[in-house]
Amino acid sequence: MKAKRKSAFLKPFIATVVLSAGALFYNGVHAQTVKEQPSAERKTALMVDFKGMKKEYLVFDVNLNQPNERKTVLRITDQDNYQLYYESFFKYNSQKRILIPAEDIEKLTFSLYSSKGEVKKAFTVDYELKEIVQVNELTD
Repeated sequence: MKAKRKSAFLKPFIATVVLSAGALFYNGVHAQTVKEQPSAERKTALMVDFKGMKKEYLVFDVNLNQPNERKTVLRITDQDNYQLYYESFFKYNSQKRILIPAEDIEKLTFSLYSSKGEVKKAFTVDYELKEIVQVNELTD
C-alpha cells in the first residue's frame, strides 16, 4: 500500500517537472526565432576627419550616425587620458567641427558612448618643423 501511495504522489510531481522542462525548452527555441536587425543598422558610427591647423589648434570634423535618438556622448582625451572635450548628442546624425589646443598633444582618442556600446578612433600627433633655405643670386 505504501508503494502505491509513493507512486501516486510521484506521478504528478514527475509530470510537473517534465512540463516545466518542456516549457523552458520551448521558450528557448522561441527566442531563437526572433529576427535580428542587421548589425550595420544597429551600430553607432563615428567618423573623424583631420582638417589641419588653425593658429594653435588642431581642427577636426566629426560626424556621428546613430540608430536612435537616445543620448550619445562624445569624449576626446589625450595620451594621459586627460579629457579635452565632452558633449552629449541626441540626434540621429550630428556634425561638429572641433578645435583642440595643439600644445603638448601626442595622441588623441575620440570615444563615442551609446546604448549600443563604445566606438573609439585614435590619432597620433607628430610635429615637424621645416627650415626652408632660399638662395638668390645677386646681380650688380
